[in-house]
Amino acid sequence: MTRQMPLEFADPELESILRNYRLESIHASDETVYVVRPDLTLVYVNEGWSKFAYENGGEPTISNRWPIGSSIADAIPQALRPFFTDKFSNCLQTRSPWQHRYECSSVEQYREFMMTIYPLGDSRGLLVVNSLFKNSQHDRVGHPPIEEWYRDESGMILQCVHCRRIKRPQLRATWDWVPVWVESYPQNMSHGLCEPCFGYFYPGGLPQLGGYAQFIRTGMTPDATPE
Repeated sequence: MTRQMPLEFADPELESILRNYRLESIHASDETVYVVRPDLTLVYVNEGWSKFAYENGGEPTISNRWPIGSSIADAIPQALRPFFTDKFSNCLQTRSPWQHRYECSSVEQYREFMMTIYPLGDSRGLLVVNSLFKNSQHDRVGHPPIEEWYRDESGMILQCVHCRRIKRPQLRATWDWVPVWVESYPQNMSHGLCEPCFGYFYPGGLPQLGGYAQFIRTGMTPDATPE
């Protein structure tokens, strides 16, 4: 069972603004909801946040790594951080809501979510709501966690941040579904985007190194070349 979270805000001004949004209902919602200041400091999470973390094996790691007062940007995979921080900033500047669909599947279920971001007050912060958009059983063929198939020359295993499949370094554009590593990460795992997820969820490309990379791997240096 998940623990019931008290309705507490780290920012009284934003809490006052959220009272106009029926805050008690938001707090009890099964949707994952959080609020950040313009600098993306986390000031509030609802019970749905806690429930999702517990049901997907994220606790106590999530509470320990991203407590109230931490930056939500640090919780975004490095490969996607420029994209989302740019969209968050634009939402504040334009004072207009923004939506984005993304995948976050479990071992048994294919799941897509819709992220909706609402600017609060006079660009005082952002309300972020993540709603389940699509849910169905997987038809992916599972592969065993044979590390020599998936570790690259530097000893890293690369997982797509969306579909959570694992890249085969010796086979270009080949990504396998390894259920064991969805539930529990192996050592030295990195994250990037597989080619299908890149094209499906980011058809406009991602800003990286002054352009739009076809594939982005976590940990790229300014001198690196996208695959």
